[in-house]
Amino acid sequence: MGSAKTPSTERAKTYDRRDFLIHTSVSALCTGCSAFTSRAQTDAQLTPTKGTITLDTAAASSLKGVGSIYRIQVPEGPRIIVIRQAAGLLAFSAACTHWGSDVAPNGNGEFECPTHGSRFSSTTGAVLEGPADSPLARYAVTESTNGTVIRISLNKTAG
Repeated sequence: MGSAKTPSTERAKTYDRRDFLIHTSVSALCTGCSAFTSRAQTDAQLTPTKGTITLDTAAASSLKGVGSIYRIQVPEGPRIIVIRQAAGLLAFSAACTHWGSDVAPNGNGEFECPTHGSRFSSTTGAVLEGPADSPLARYAVTESTNGTVIRISLNKTAG
């Protein structure tokens, strides 16, 4: 004798308006965060030779004015932001040490992370405001006397 099957009395979970708004808000928030953590557009993707990146004349000419920046992506390597300061060129990791989002100049002589607001010195890479707690990695930069050749060593230097 077989057992008789009875229809299930369980109903599928339904959401009221409040539950619906909570779930869609969380989804939108997560989507928004992922948009901010995407990488910034780079000016060049450069492959290093013997641990050094060489910028061409066009790249070098774009770094003439104080405050000018140039973004580099090294394949299978770091994202680098180069900035012209009054004292010369400086190169830092473009990735925030808290979340990995790309930092950008904020107009106050600092780099700022758009995701959580960490701020870094654009002259030393030091953390000025968290949540990041580590400085940006710094890379050694050499520039030819006439400013047409710029080389960046991928060996990190002390910040």
